[in-house]
Amino acid sequence: MNFEQLYKSESIGSELCFGIDIKVAGTNVRSEGLIRAAYQAAELLEQAITREFYAHNEEAQERALAQRVDLINCFPERPIYVKPIPNGYCNRACCEHKPWFQVTTRLGVIIIGWRKSVISIDWSGSAVAYEATALFTNEDVTKDRCLIHAWSYEKAREYLRTLFEFCEG
Repeated sequence: MNFEQLYKSESIGSELCFGIDIKVAGTNVRSEGLIRAAYQAAELLEQAITREFYAHNEEAQERALAQRVDLINCFPERPIYVKPIPNGYCNRACCEHKPWFQVTTRLGVIIIGWRKSVISIDWSGSAVAYEATALFTNEDVTKDRCLIHAWSYEKAREYLRTLFEFCEG
């Protein structure tokens, strides 16, 4: 049989390297529908390869656990309950092992998680009635209603401390 390549890609990263090469034989194999199907199949394969890699990579799992501990330790009071939720920034296989957290506190629910290089803190499900622009007037970061981005664990601790102080009593 004479196979024609419909899709080929290589991904070389710091941890994960893989390649996908899809070849088919038959009539009309270069049709728009078959090319689209090859791209969709490659996307499924890429996500499955990535998911398997991170599910079995001890270092990635250890980093994710450390990240969870560090995020929860940002709270000035011990949470009542911590529930992992899907990553609020990235829903691809590369981030499935790095969930965000729905943290139940005495103030209500606060959602926290890494978004690229910042920590997203969302208190829209809490009893805190203040908006970010009122609470954090001097902070030059992304602020929107009941959400703020922290550039470090230190800043996340500071912002959470402020939320708890404004809701004392």
